[in-house]
Amino acid sequence: MAEYDSRTGTTYRDPSTTSTTAGAPAYDDRAAPRHHASHGSKNILDWLAIILLIVGGLNWGLVGLFNLDLVATLFGQGSMVSRVIYIAVGLAAIWGFALMRLSPANRHA
Repeated sequence: MAEYDSRTGTTYRDPSTTSTTAGAPAYDDRAAPRHHASHGSKNILDWLAIILLIVGGLNWGLVGLFNLDLVATLFGQGSMVSRVIYIAVGLAAIWGFALMRLSPANRHA
């Protein structure tokens, strides 16, 4: 039988009252796997993307305000290192957009 917990707003099943089939254990939806993008849970790739997005945002802010491309100043205009940083920031933007679109809050059941 399912019960509603008004404190947490969740419904759960008591395994002792749930019927089973052919001796199989009752299903407990509290143990269901959770998606890694739940609130407050970020993996190393998510954190790397956040850091790169901050670096890219600050760099573009400096370009807009002071016409100063800090990445190019530190690593050389058009150098391989600068290009790798720009590509990494672009990939981080794609990753961040995908996380935003695929987050559990944006899914429609």
